[in-house]
Amino acid sequence: MTHAQRNQDPLDWGYLFPIFAVAGMAGILFGFDQGIWNVVSKFLLESFDIDATSAAGATEEGFAVSILYLGALLGALLSGYSTSRVGRRRSLMMSASSFLLGIFFYAIAPTMIWIVIGRILMGFGIGIAAMAAPLYLSEVSPPQVRGAAVAGFQLAITLGILLTSLIGLVYQQLENWRVMVAFGLLPTTLFFAGLFITPDSPRWLISKGRSVEATSILMKLLNKQNVSSEVREIQNSTNRVTTGSFGQLFTPRIFPLVIVAFGLFVFQQLSGVNVFFTYSTSIFEKAGLPQSASYLSTFGLGAVNVLATLLSMWVIDRIGRRSLLLIGFAGAVACLLSLGYLLNTNNTSFLLVIACFAYVTFFAVGLGPTPYLLMAEIFPLSLRGTAMAFSSCANWLLNGLVVGLFPELSIRLGTGNAFYLFAACSIVAFIFVYFMVPETRGVSLESIEENLYKGKTTRHLGDPIRKPQHVQTGI
Repeated sequence: MTHAQRNQDPLDWGYLFPIFAVAGMAGILFGFDQGIWNVVSKFLLESFDIDATSAAGATEEGFAVSILYLGALLGALLSGYSTSRVGRRRSLMMSASSFLLGIFFYAIAPTMIWIVIGRILMGFGIGIAAMAAPLYLSEVSPPQVRGAAVAGFQLAITLGILLTSLIGLVYQQLENWRVMVAFGLLPTTLFFAGLFITPDSPRWLISKGRSVEATSILMKLLNKQNVSSEVREIQNSTNRVTTGSFGQLFTPRIFPLVIVAFGLFVFQQLSGVNVFFTYSTSIFEKAGLPQSASYLSTFGLGAVNVLATLLSMWVIDRIGRRSLLLIGFAGAVACLLSLGYLLNTNNTSFLLVIACFAYVTFFAVGLGPTPYLLMAEIFPLSLRGTAMAFSSCANWLLNGLVVGLFPELSIRLGTGNAFYLFAACSIVAFIFVYFMVPETRGVSLESIEENLYKGKTTRHLGDPIRKPQHVQTGI
């Protein structure tokens, strides 16, 4: 039976949806931990007597913000080992535990040291979840919904960010940042509890020789009684490389994939996206909006992010990954140039908000979910965990640098010129995608791997597999 035929089998959404929902909770916590500083920073900094408009205060704020991504980097480095050894699901349990501890320390912090410890722990949870959740979703999803399922992780991140902006909008008058932070304990508890009812990845189980368990899970995931051909394909995939060592990432066959995944995360962050979700409230206030309007605009930014991500989930398996990346970077360039001009000319705050909304739309449709999805698709199974962990390090390194340096960069260069710099990086990103990134829409993970071992370049890993034709001859 061909992949196309198998992709037409009806799915059991009663079984699939709870799995997707639980894994998606990792994304909600990802977004919450990233976005919470945006809504509490004003009150938090005031409570610790930190002046963010001074050079020293900007440096202190940048450090407190960026330390989250140091924790994420450590989590990402561990995630390759943990997802391979203890599995994708148990790795997500480790992530949930780290989220729980981090938010608790953050909410009760008597000093900035406690804030730093809490944010490191929260970041550690993000680092594991950001790799383990897309990997898990890609391996439990039927091919025809894999793109939407992994894009759902990005949707969950946007919902987490929206949750923080809603908390800020509702509780800004209370000015109690501890209450705002403590709200994160609720989704964390739901995430941890839900992981006890989700199955392990069948691909990971097969890689560990547990084919019987994997077969039972695959039957439910694909809603089929006979999954022997799928099991054989996965077994063949696991046999191609016997060990997924770190050194194999630098072999001539695999290293180009690392460049693609690493590059996508580098350029994703150099587009400046997390500046919007970390500092939008203060940017809007600097542009002339009062506090209430700034929080309302930040909430609107989060709402646009969610809606655009929903659009991405609908089109990512229709338009394709590569096309969405090209559209996303092209749109980002136009919006960033507009923002730079508006900020440098002290133009109206209304136009500034519109430009921010447009940027977030382009990012959420193309640049947000696609790097995670492609990272989970292009690497061979036996190296997937290690490769994704290494590649995601680019995300956290650049994320920490961008949000950590932005306050000081704004003081030294001016906020408008900082956005011009992000626009220049996005132009380079467009060129990178055009020449390096494959289109994997509707292609099974095993077919992508087969193209890799046939020697196809990264740009052509998603090409159709041509089966040999048997020519019959007569006498």
